[in-house]
Amino acid sequence: MIAFVAPLVLLFSLPLGTTMGEGIAAVAASVTLITALAIAVKADEISRAQLDYQIRDAARLGLTDLTTGETAEARDIIGSLIYNTLARQTASRADVIRSYFRLMWAIERAGAVVESLRGHKDVQKEAVSAWAWHLDEIAFNVWLIGTTEQADRHLGLDDLDARRRASGVIQALSSVRTESAGDNWSIVSSEANWTDEAAAKHALLRWQEEQRERHPASKALRLGSRMRVLV
Repeated sequence: MIAFVAPLVLLFSLPLGTTMGEGIAAVAASVTLITALAIAVKADEISRAQLDYQIRDAARLGLTDLTTGETAEARDIIGSLIYNTLARQTASRADVIRSYFRLMWAIERAGAVVESLRGHKDVQKEAVSAWAWHLDEIAFNVWLIGTTEQADRHLGLDDLDARRRASGVIQALSSVRTESAGDNWSIVSSEANWTDEAAAKHALLRWQEEQRERHPASKALRLGSRMRVLV
């Protein structure tokens, strides 16, 4: 509508003495300018819509990465070793080590997605909130596997660099989280519990004591004995 009315207004507002050719040229220039502006506005709207879709798609893909494929398989193997006494019959030592590092890498990928959303705080918070339970479980389980006394002896994990990187990611995620953290998150969100052996052992002992009080039959308390029989 503006593109139609504006040239007419311009045509009738031209000074007296303006020739027909000059008037047509002025109107043509006006139409060209208005059309260009309209195209620019529309292109900007499309660009914003595409950017918003790409941002939210990245957040969705982040959740998919934590819940499907190799990550889901690794979560099953590690979770079974910790919480299922039958795990020793199905998982090998190589399976556990491979799954352990796959989950470490999944944490790093989640951190990379969150970092890419830094300029989009609302989507960033939505993403981390949607991932919260999965990140809690993954981070705590790999921490527990790596901290249990038998890990060095029976798994031979050389994972200090991986633990440091995971700690950095968890720290970044903690600054974005909007909901209150649970007990397990409070353990893994402490940098020292990942990088300082004494602090990690102390946190593990404290967690084990709490488990004995709250869940004395917890299979997780016998994780070390299951590690010993891995082949």
